[in-house]
Amino acid sequence: MFQPVFTKEFLEKELNRSISSFTVRPGSNPGDNFMGVIYALDIHLNPQSSIQDESNEKEWVHMVVKCYPNHPARHEYLNLCSVFHKELSTYRIVLTELEAFLKNENLPLRLPFVPFISGKAINFSERQGKNCSQKQIE
Repeated sequence: MFQPVFTKEFLEKELNRSISSFTVRPGSNPGDNFMGVIYALDIHLNPQSSIQDESNEKEWVHMVVKCYPNHPARHEYLNLCSVFHKELSTYRIVLTELEAFLKNENLPLRLPFVPFISGKAINFSERQGKNCSQKQIE
């Protein structure tokens, strides 16, 4: 059964914008993604009152969000492999450094990745009181 896990407050905090409304739907077919649950979000932002945005119109943001799967055995497997930590590091460090390098070298190459807005990787074993070497990455 599809159960959205997002709130208006959470999205406003992550986007640092006021939200008028949003919809959440499955971002993939059941069974397509063993490593997590994918959601597609359509977010209607309120006008941003600033000098840069003189139109003051509402805009839409379309996002794909990946979350931990809902099964404890998958939590354990993903923690052992540090999958979410590695993926988060790729977006935060590797791609950022690669883009900086390309810009510094005046190479007009656009990386084929969607913009990264926010991410957090937690360790379920640690939250359950088990000893584990991975820490939360924020």
